[in-house]
Amino acid sequence: MKQLLCTLTLLASVLASTSAVGATMRCNDGIVSTGESTQGVLDKCGAPSSQVTDSPAIDENGFVVRGAATVKHWTYTPPGGIRYQLRFLDDRLVEIRSRRD
Repeated sequence: MKQLLCTLTLLASVLASTSAVGATMRCNDGIVSTGESTQGVLDKCGAPSSQVTDSPAIDENGFVVRGAATVKHWTYTPPGGIRYQLRFLDDRLVEIRSRRD
């Protein structure tokens, strides 16, 4: 039973990592993928339809908490009914999600 649990855990982690690695989005001026900078995405895709920025956590003295990051959420809604949601950590693209409306 313990071996089965370990095998399932390993399989789940492999599947999760491979789906994140292959995430891409096609734009007018190229293809963006995880690892791209915010400026690279802007250059290839233009401005997003909407964007939200979550600032890093601040401690009681007004300093950024160690390990905290700025998180940006951008949404692109090109013609065709697919919505792309991009998530950046400290200006690096870490996740691309797509869904059909």
